[in-house]
Amino acid sequence: MKKLMYMILLNNTISKVGDGFFYIGVLWTAMNGPTGVLAAGVIGFLEATVSFLQIPLSTIVEKSEKKQLFIFASIIRLASVMIVAIFFFFQVSFFWIALCYLLHEIAVALIGATTQTYTPQIFTADEYRIFQVKASTIQQVTMIVTLSLAGAAYYFIGFIGILVVEAIAVILYMIVVSRYYVKLQPDVQISQEQTHVELFLDGFNYVRYNPKLLYIVGLCIIANGLFAPLLQLLVPKMIVNFYPEQASFYSSVILSLIFAGMFIMGVILLKQKEWLKDPKWFLPVGICLQIPLIACLSLQNIWFLLFGGLIFGLGMCLTNNAINFLFVQETPPTHLGRVGAILNTGAQGISAISIPIAALFLQSENYYYYLLGTILIYFILAIVHTILVKRQFFIKNIHLDATETSY
Repeated sequence: MKKLMYMILLNNTISKVGDGFFYIGVLWTAMNGPTGVLAAGVIGFLEATVSFLQIPLSTIVEKSEKKQLFIFASIIRLASVMIVAIFFFFQVSFFWIALCYLLHEIAVALIGATTQTYTPQIFTADEYRIFQVKASTIQQVTMIVTLSLAGAAYYFIGFIGILVVEAIAVILYMIVVSRYYVKLQPDVQISQEQTHVELFLDGFNYVRYNPKLLYIVGLCIIANGLFAPLLQLLVPKMIVNFYPEQASFYSSVILSLIFAGMFIMGVILLKQKEWLKDPKWFLPVGICLQIPLIACLSLQNIWFLLFGGLIFGLGMCLTNNAINFLFVQETPPTHLGRVGAILNTGAQGISAISIPIAALFLQSENYYYYLLGTILIYFILAIVHTILVKRQFFIKNIHLDATETSY
């Protein structure tokens, strides 16, 4: 089982590196094209569009054998890369490349949705928590390396070279799936008789009438609703106000420190594995660790901001893992796909509301009120969660205590 865990971690890393290179390659190709920023904006729009396909994708996952689905999604992903290469070589309109990019990202999202359902069912509760911390820790390193190398790779090997990197990554991914992944049958046989709409409504009602899951989904939506404008608008805005000539440099340093903080906390959790057996304190501590960065935004001192970014990363690691642990703990294997899709869609879709609201505050220069409100909401979340834990609101479900795997 340990070998399978490392193979999945390796495969996830390969997939994310390839996808990251592909994204950067398509983005820079769009920027260098005749329509420039407009085409790049289309890529960003398509990226956001995929997040709203989580629910239909989750129903496909529940009605399919997981190993075959990994292979099927990878074939679509590889085919889209090959078609993009042909379109680029013959200088076809970027519109068609964008459509292939959308198909590619749908395949990547399908792989992600399958992984989200697959891993909790093949590992025991303790094994899954270790896997999740390792996965999130490796992901931070992967993001830093990919963002650092992809732009340089585009400069040296061009867009075709980037496409070759992604094609190799997908092929390696399929090889690892074929050789090491175990088969995992559809989550419930009855799902084969249900339509996709019925599966979605069943998942929606399951969350609606389950107070614990309703709380977890709401918590995730609120956390992401605060996080998205913080990093995409507030931090850049403050840095531009205080250090206009060095804004891009300091913004990248703060972002790197946030990822570094997440990596450091991940390593700490892996060294202190006994903490993973009782992670109920992760969320309130993680939320409190995110507050210093918000407070530092009102100070005209870059060193406070850099320190706040590092501490923010430590807190983000704890918060993300806490929400994921609670989600898996309170969701039976038969509903992981549909409930996970609702959680992911809400978490990613809330930014479409929270970012414009934050922009209005920034435009009117009333951002101090926004910062104060954000800190207040963070404190309320930490207090509410602590009270719920004290009252034993979260109790492990039977399916998590099982010592046997599901295959």
